[in-house]
Amino acid sequence: MNKKALGHMAALLCAIIWGTTFISTKVVLSTFTPIEILVIRFILGYLLLWALRPKTLPFQGIKWEANAFFAGVFGIALYYLAENYALEYTSAGNVSLIVSTAPFFIAITFRLLKESDEKLSIYFFLGFILAIGGIALMNYSEGGFSFDLAGFILALLGAVLWGIYSVFIKRAGKQSVDTIALTRRTFFYGLIVLLPISLLLGFDVSTNDFKDLNVLINVIYLGFGASAICFAVWNFAIKSLGALVSGVYIYLVPAITVVFSYFFLNEGMNIYMIAGTILVIIGLVISEK
Repeated sequence: MNKKALGHMAALLCAIIWGTTFISTKVVLSTFTPIEILVIRFILGYLLLWALRPKTLPFQGIKWEANAFFAGVFGIALYYLAENYALEYTSAGNVSLIVSTAPFFIAITFRLLKESDEKLSIYFFLGFILAIGGIALMNYSEGGFSFDLAGFILALLGAVLWGIYSVFIKRAGKQSVDTIALTRRTFFYGLIVLLPISLLLGFDVSTNDFKDLNVLINVIYLGFGASAICFAVWNFAIKSLGALVSGVYIYLVPAITVVFSYFFLNEGMNIYMIAGTILVIIGLVISEK
Protein backbone atom coordinates (compact mmCIF):
# COMPACT_ATOMS: atom_id res chain seq x y z
CA MET A 1 0.00 0.00 0.00
CA ASN A 2 1.45 3.37 -1.02
CA LYS A 3 1.97 6.34 1.29
CA LYS A 4 -0.99 8.30 -0.11
CA ALA A 5 -3.42 5.43 0.51
CA LEU A 6 -2.10 5.09 4.05
CA GLY A 7 -2.59 8.84 4.48
CA HIS A 8 -6.26 8.54 3.52
CA MET A 9 -6.72 5.65 5.96
CA ALA A 10 -5.00 7.67 8.69
CA ALA A 11 -7.22 10.72 8.11
CA LEU A 12 -10.36 8.57 8.12
CA LEU A 13 -9.32 6.86 11.37
CA CYS A 14 -8.80 10.25 13.02
CA ALA A 15 -12.20 11.48 11.85
CA ILE A 16 -13.87 8.41 13.37
CA ILE A 17 -12.03 8.72 16.69
CA TRP A 18 -12.42 12.50 16.95
CA GLY A 19 -16.11 12.15 16.13
CA THR A 20 -16.51 10.08 19.29
CA THR A 21 -14.40 12.32 21.55
CA PHE A 22 -17.22 14.84 21.86
CA ILE A 23 -19.26 12.13 23.57
CA SER A 24 -16.37 11.09 25.84
CA THR A 25 -15.68 14.69 26.81
CA LYS A 26 -19.37 15.26 27.55
CA VAL A 27 -19.32 12.22 29.87
CA VAL A 28 -16.14 13.32 31.66
CA LEU A 29 -17.46 16.87 32.12
CA SER A 30 -19.72 15.45 34.81
CA THR A 31 -16.63 14.99 36.98
CA PHE A 32 -13.94 17.38 35.71
CA THR A 33 -13.82 20.97 34.46
CA PRO A 34 -12.80 21.60 30.82
CA ILE A 35 -9.28 22.68 31.77
CA GLU A 36 -8.82 19.66 34.06
CA ILE A 37 -9.81 17.32 31.23
CA LEU A 38 -7.28 18.95 28.91
CA VAL A 39 -4.37 18.76 31.33
CA ILE A 40 -5.11 15.13 32.23
CA ARG A 41 -5.62 13.91 28.66
CA PHE A 42 -2.52 15.57 27.24
CA ILE A 43 -0.28 14.50 30.11
CA LEU A 44 -1.47 10.93 29.49
CA GLY A 45 -0.90 11.38 25.77
CA TYR A 46 2.55 12.85 26.32
CA LEU A 47 3.56 9.90 28.53
CA LEU A 48 2.33 7.39 25.94
CA LEU A 49 4.32 9.12 23.18
CA TRP A 50 7.43 8.86 25.37
CA ALA A 51 6.73 5.14 25.83
CA LEU A 52 6.32 4.68 22.07
CA ARG A 53 9.49 6.62 21.25
CA PRO A 54 11.73 6.78 24.38
CA LYS A 55 14.37 8.91 22.75
CA THR A 56 15.10 12.59 23.39
CA LEU A 57 14.59 14.84 20.39
CA PRO A 58 17.47 17.36 20.20
CA PHE A 59 16.90 21.06 19.52
CA GLN A 60 15.85 21.38 15.88
CA GLY A 61 16.60 25.03 15.28
CA ILE A 62 14.68 28.22 16.01
CA LYS A 63 12.43 28.04 12.95
CA TRP A 64 11.31 24.44 13.50
CA GLU A 65 10.86 24.88 17.24
CA ALA A 66 8.79 28.02 16.63
CA ASN A 67 6.48 26.13 14.26
CA ALA A 68 6.15 23.25 16.75
CA PHE A 69 5.50 25.75 19.56
CA PHE A 70 2.70 27.56 17.72
CA ALA A 71 1.21 24.21 16.63
CA GLY A 72 1.08 23.25 20.31
CA VAL A 73 -0.41 26.58 21.36
CA PHE A 74 -3.12 26.74 18.69
CA GLY A 75 -3.85 23.03 18.14
CA ILE A 76 -3.44 21.64 21.65
CA ALA A 77 -4.04 24.40 24.19
CA LEU A 78 -6.35 26.98 22.60
CA TYR A 79 -8.34 24.74 20.26
CA TYR A 80 -9.29 22.27 22.96
CA LEU A 81 -10.02 25.01 25.48
CA ALA A 82 -12.53 26.45 23.01
CA GLU A 83 -14.02 23.04 22.21
CA ASN A 84 -14.32 21.81 25.80
CA TYR A 85 -15.91 25.02 27.06
CA ALA A 86 -18.28 24.99 24.07
CA LEU A 87 -19.46 21.55 25.24
CA GLU A 88 -20.53 23.11 28.53
CA TYR A 89 -23.01 25.33 26.69
CA THR A 90 -24.38 23.15 23.92
CA SER A 91 -24.70 19.55 22.77
CA ALA A 92 -21.90 17.33 21.46
CA GLY A 93 -23.65 17.20 18.08
CA ASN A 94 -23.84 20.99 17.79
CA VAL A 95 -20.18 21.50 18.69
CA SER A 96 -18.99 18.91 16.20
CA LEU A 97 -21.19 20.44 13.48
CA ILE A 98 -19.65 23.89 13.93
CA VAL A 99 -16.08 22.68 14.40
CA SER A 100 -16.35 20.72 11.15
CA THR A 101 -16.17 24.03 9.23
CA ALA A 102 -12.41 23.86 9.98
CA PRO A 103 -11.43 22.89 6.38
CA PHE A 104 -12.71 26.26 5.20
CA PHE A 105 -10.54 28.07 7.74
CA ILE A 106 -7.59 25.86 6.85
CA ALA A 107 -7.93 27.05 3.26
CA ILE A 108 -8.31 30.70 4.28
CA THR A 109 -5.33 30.53 6.66
CA PHE A 110 -3.17 28.95 3.97
CA ARG A 111 -4.00 31.83 1.67
CA LEU A 112 -3.38 34.50 4.28
CA LEU A 113 -0.05 33.00 5.36
CA LYS A 114 0.94 32.39 1.73
CA GLU A 115 1.12 28.61 1.92
CA SER A 116 0.47 28.51 -1.82
CA ASP A 117 1.79 25.05 -2.67
CA GLU A 118 -1.70 23.53 -2.22
CA LYS A 119 -4.15 25.18 -4.61
CA LEU A 120 -7.92 25.19 -4.18
CA SER A 121 -10.19 24.10 -7.01
CA ILE A 122 -13.85 24.59 -7.81
CA TYR A 123 -14.46 21.10 -6.44
CA PHE A 124 -13.19 22.15 -3.00
CA PHE A 125 -15.65 25.04 -2.81
CA LEU A 126 -18.54 23.01 -4.21
CA GLY A 127 -17.85 20.24 -1.70
CA PHE A 128 -17.60 22.82 1.08
CA ILE A 129 -21.00 24.32 0.19
CA LEU A 130 -22.64 20.87 0.14
CA ALA A 131 -21.00 19.87 3.42
CA ILE A 132 -22.04 23.10 5.14
CA GLY A 133 -25.56 22.59 3.81
CA GLY A 134 -25.50 19.10 5.28
CA ILE A 135 -24.21 20.43 8.60
CA ALA A 136 -27.01 23.00 8.73
CA LEU A 137 -29.60 20.37 7.84
CA MET A 138 -28.34 18.06 10.57
CA ASN A 139 -29.04 20.78 13.10
CA TYR A 140 -32.55 21.55 11.82
CA SER A 141 -35.78 20.46 13.46
CA GLU A 142 -39.44 21.30 13.01
CA GLY A 143 -38.94 24.32 15.21
CA GLY A 144 -36.14 25.67 13.03
CA PHE A 145 -32.43 26.11 13.76
CA SER A 146 -31.23 26.48 17.32
CA PHE A 147 -27.70 27.37 18.48
CA ASP A 148 -26.58 28.48 21.88
CA LEU A 149 -24.68 31.71 21.14
CA ALA A 150 -21.81 31.12 23.60
CA GLY A 151 -21.39 27.52 22.47
CA PHE A 152 -21.59 28.57 18.82
CA ILE A 153 -18.91 31.27 19.19
CA LEU A 154 -16.53 28.99 21.11
CA ALA A 155 -16.96 26.12 18.63
CA LEU A 156 -16.46 28.47 15.67
CA LEU A 157 -13.35 29.86 17.35
CA GLY A 158 -12.13 26.26 17.62
CA ALA A 159 -12.52 25.81 13.85
CA VAL A 160 -10.46 28.97 13.23
CA LEU A 161 -7.76 27.82 15.66
CA TRP A 162 -7.56 24.43 13.94
CA GLY A 163 -6.96 26.22 10.63
CA ILE A 164 -4.02 28.09 12.15
CA TYR A 165 -2.68 24.89 13.74
CA SER A 166 -2.75 23.13 10.37
CA VAL A 167 -0.37 25.67 8.85
CA PHE A 168 2.20 25.40 11.64
CA ILE A 169 2.11 21.60 11.87
CA LYS A 170 2.54 21.38 8.09
CA ARG A 171 5.56 23.66 8.25
CA ALA A 172 7.10 21.63 11.08
CA GLY A 173 6.34 18.43 9.18
CA LYS A 174 8.49 19.50 6.23
CA GLN A 175 11.61 18.79 8.29
CA SER A 176 12.71 15.16 8.54
CA VAL A 177 11.59 14.64 12.14
CA ASP A 178 9.88 11.45 13.25
CA THR A 179 6.09 11.92 13.42
CA ILE A 180 5.82 10.67 17.01
CA ALA A 181 8.68 12.94 18.11
CA LEU A 182 7.02 15.91 16.39
CA THR A 183 3.68 15.17 18.04
CA ARG A 184 5.34 14.80 21.45
CA ARG A 185 7.03 18.17 21.03
CA THR A 186 3.74 19.91 20.21
CA PHE A 187 2.14 18.26 23.25
CA PHE A 188 5.00 19.56 25.39
CA TYR A 189 4.51 23.14 24.17
CA GLY A 190 0.75 22.85 24.53
CA LEU A 191 1.10 21.69 28.13
CA ILE A 192 3.47 24.59 28.88
CA VAL A 193 0.57 26.89 28.00
CA LEU A 194 -2.16 24.79 29.65
CA LEU A 195 -0.51 24.28 33.05
CA PRO A 196 -0.38 27.97 34.10
CA ILE A 197 -3.92 28.47 32.74
CA SER A 198 -5.08 25.53 34.88
CA LEU A 199 -3.60 27.20 37.96
CA LEU A 200 -5.55 30.38 37.20
CA LEU A 201 -8.84 28.61 36.44
CA GLY A 202 -8.49 26.05 39.21
CA PHE A 203 -7.20 22.47 39.13
CA ASP A 204 -8.61 20.19 41.81
CA VAL A 205 -8.20 16.54 40.83
CA SER A 206 -7.86 13.57 43.20
CA THR A 207 -7.70 9.79 42.83
CA ASN A 208 -11.31 9.59 44.04
CA ASP A 209 -12.39 11.25 40.80
CA PHE A 210 -11.33 8.13 38.89
CA LYS A 211 -13.33 5.62 40.94
CA ASP A 212 -16.18 5.79 38.43
CA LEU A 213 -15.16 3.19 35.81
CA ASN A 214 -17.05 5.03 33.06
CA VAL A 215 -15.11 8.22 33.76
CA LEU A 216 -11.79 6.35 33.95
CA ILE A 217 -12.33 4.57 30.63
CA ASN A 218 -13.26 7.79 28.87
CA VAL A 219 -10.25 9.66 30.31
CA ILE A 220 -7.91 6.92 29.11
CA TYR A 221 -9.60 6.96 25.70
CA LEU A 222 -9.18 10.74 25.43
CA GLY A 223 -5.56 10.64 26.58
CA PHE A 224 -4.20 7.61 24.76
CA GLY A 225 -6.48 7.17 21.75
CA ALA A 226 -7.80 10.61 20.85
CA SER A 227 -4.68 12.53 21.87
CA ALA A 228 -1.43 10.58 21.54
CA ILE A 229 -2.31 8.09 18.82
CA CYS A 230 -4.70 10.30 16.88
CA PHE A 231 -2.43 13.33 16.71
CA ALA A 232 0.53 11.21 15.60
CA VAL A 233 -1.63 9.55 12.93
CA TRP A 234 -3.08 12.91 11.85
CA ASN A 235 0.38 14.44 11.49
CA PHE A 236 1.31 11.47 9.29
CA ALA A 237 -1.80 12.13 7.18
CA ILE A 238 -0.80 15.78 6.72
CA LYS A 239 2.70 14.73 5.67
CA SER A 240 1.26 12.23 3.18
CA LEU A 241 -1.70 14.15 1.75
CA GLY A 242 -1.20 17.80 2.69
CA ALA A 243 -3.25 19.83 5.15
CA LEU A 244 -6.09 20.68 2.74
CA VAL A 245 -6.81 17.14 1.55
CA SER A 246 -6.52 15.77 5.09
CA GLY A 247 -8.71 18.59 6.38
CA VAL A 248 -11.76 17.62 4.32
CA TYR A 249 -12.07 14.44 6.38
CA ILE A 250 -13.15 16.70 9.24
CA TYR A 251 -16.48 16.98 7.40
CA LEU A 252 -17.17 13.40 8.52
CA VAL A 253 -16.79 14.24 12.22
CA PRO A 254 -20.32 15.65 12.82
CA ALA A 255 -21.96 12.68 11.14
CA ILE A 256 -20.03 10.31 13.39
CA THR A 257 -20.76 12.43 16.46
CA VAL A 258 -24.50 12.59 15.78
CA VAL A 259 -24.73 8.81 15.41
CA PHE A 260 -22.78 8.11 18.61
CA SER A 261 -24.62 10.88 20.49
CA TYR A 262 -27.89 9.20 19.61
CA PHE A 263 -26.80 5.90 21.17
CA PHE A 264 -24.76 7.14 24.14
CA LEU A 265 -26.12 10.60 25.05
CA ASN A 266 -29.72 10.27 23.85
CA GLU A 267 -29.40 13.50 21.88
CA GLY A 268 -31.91 12.31 19.31
CA MET A 269 -31.88 11.72 15.56
CA ASN A 270 -34.36 12.65 12.84
CA ILE A 271 -34.74 12.63 9.07
CA TYR A 272 -32.92 15.96 8.78
CA MET A 273 -29.86 14.51 10.50
CA ILE A 274 -29.83 11.50 8.19
CA ALA A 275 -30.18 13.67 5.07
CA GLY A 276 -27.52 16.04 6.38
CA THR A 277 -25.13 13.16 7.01
CA ILE A 278 -25.50 12.05 3.38
CA LEU A 279 -24.79 15.60 2.16
CA VAL A 280 -21.67 15.79 4.35
CA ILE A 281 -20.31 12.56 2.85
CA ILE A 282 -21.06 13.75 -0.70
CA GLY A 283 -19.31 17.04 0.09
CA LEU A 284 -16.27 15.11 1.35
CA VAL A 285 -16.03 13.09 -1.86
CA ILE A 286 -16.35 16.16 -4.10
CA SER A 287 -13.84 18.20 -2.04
CA GLU A 288 -11.34 15.34 -2.32
CA LYS A 289 -11.62 15.48 -6.14
